[in-house]
Order: sequence, then C-alpha cells, then structure tokens
Amino acid sequence: MSDPITEFVTFTPRDLASHPSAPFGAIASTLLATPGVESLHTGPQHEDPATHLLAIRWTSHAAFTAFAASDRYTPWLADLKALLAGPPRFHQVRLAHAAAAAAVLTAPCTEIMTAYDIGRPLFPENLRLFSERMAAACAAQGTRGWHANAHGEVTTPIAREVDGTPGPAAVLLIGWDSVEDHALAKGGPGPILDNIELIRTGRKDVTLHHYNLEQLSRDLGSLTSATQACFRQMLRGSPSNAHGEVTTPIARDVDGTPGPAAVLLVGWDSVEDHALAKGGPGPILDNIELIRTGRKDVTLHHYNLKQLYM
Repeated sequence: MSDPITEFVTFTPRDLASHPSAPFGAIASTLLATPGVESLHTGPQHEDPATHLLAIRWTSHAAFTAFAASDRYTPWLADLKALLAGPPRFHQVRLAHAAAAAAVLTAPCTEIMTAYDIGRPLFPENLRLFSERMAAACAAQGTRGWHANAHGEVTTPIAREVDGTPGPAAVLLIGWDSVEDHALAKGGPGPILDNIELIRTGRKDVTLHHYNLEQLSRDLGSLTSATQACFRQMLRGSPSNAHGEVTTPIARDVDGTPGPAAVLLVGWDSVEDHALAKGGPGPILDNIELIRTGRKDVTLHHYNLKQLYM
C-alpha cells in the first residue's frame, strides 16, 4: 500500500545577496536523483523572505528511510548545513489527497497553517472537515485565486519554537494565486468564514505563512532559479563570464527533440589557458559539480571570433 509523505525543511540561507532564490545546486541534484523523490519545491516565505522552505514529496516513507540510511545522506546533510545561517528544521506530513497536495505546492502562492499541541482525535477530524468543505465550496463557487487544499498530521511531535516542548501537530496547505487572493477570501462571507470555527479550538498554538515555491525537476528547464543561482555562485566576480537561458527549445542534434537549454560563455586568451585553468585546483574544479547534474546533455566548443564593424 502506498504511504506517501511530504517533508518540509525550513531554513535560512547563509548568503542571500548572492543566492536570492535557491542556494542548492548539488544539494537539489542529490535529492532529484534519489529513488522515491516524486517532486521538489523551494522558495522564500512572503512574511520573512530570509526564511526559505524546501518541500520534498516522497512516494513512501520507506523511500525516505532508505535515503536516510544510505551513505549519501550524511554528506548531503552536511553540505546543506554548510549553506545555512543556522540549523534547518525538519518535519514530515502525511497529506490526504496526493493530487491536491501537488496542486497546492505548484500554486503561485502556498499558504501553510501549522497547528501545535493538537487534541486527538477531535482536531484532525475538524481539520479534515474544514479543508474538504472549503475546497468543495471554493470549487463550486469559483473562488478567486484558489487552487486546492491539502491537510494532514505531522508524523512526529514538533514545537513551534526551537526550544519549545514538542507535541502532536497538523498542517493545512492552501494554494492561491497570491496573498491578496487569500486575504480577499477570508475577509468576507464565504467558505473560509463559514467553516473557520472548526479549527479555532482543539489546538494550543498556530502559525500561518505564505511561500512562493518553485518546482525543481530533473529537466534543466524546470530548474530556473536553482540553475541561475548555481551559475551566479560559480561566476561571481568573473567579468569575462556570461550565462543565460535559450529563449526557445533546441536540440543537440539536428534530428533531436527540442527542449529547454542554457548557455555558459567564458572568455579566454587561448584554448591552452582554458585547459590549464580546468586541469588543476582552482575556481573551475571548486564549482564544477554545480553544473554536472540537472541537464541531460552538454556540448563544449571554442571559437575564435572577430567583431565586425559597420
């Protein structure tokens, strides 16, 4: 029987100035290559842009357990922590309705409400009723900006504060077009106010945040923010480098299937200088792993160009 879980990792990147979107690179690539990772989503919090979220949809809890027990997990976690200003916070949720969970995480704005120290079984049941009633009404009424709802219990006790006492918790996720659409929906008569009393009791505390998440995938074209951040990290302070995404799908071969692509240009005095730079310790070898994954194929050529004048 399938036992999908969604893992949430909250963190603060060490260097937001040079990595405004997603400071992952090899971190994300390791996850994307891990069996059982169904999708990966990341982005900043609307209320506090210094706080970021990584959401990992696992096909089963066994898949996560296998990764956590593998020899890849400890180096992956160490690499992640090295990029952060402080320890990351982890928790996992069994979300009802897998299709709805995917729709919520891919919406332009993801609202996440976490209820702490919940009373069982009353609060989980009331949360289910709230989520399902709201979703049905929003779908029937065509609520502006609403995408989907998902809900579930956290698999292990957690606390609101880092030094708090862990307890049972539950999560409600709602996908919106924008924070403004959420504010409009809860500001007047409608599905939220009609059912909100269901989740106002039976829990000791609650947090509510909005995230602007982007889905990352094995396809380079879907790695927009992560890829650009990797290039920025590799090329920072190098005026002779340029990079960017190709505006239309292209293929490596004439008869190949076009797909998204990106380009890196580096200026050298000679091919020999490039060979010397990549042949030993230095900026290229220090950062090359950032662009060895997340793409299906690559070509590398050197050109001797001349500028033509009018």
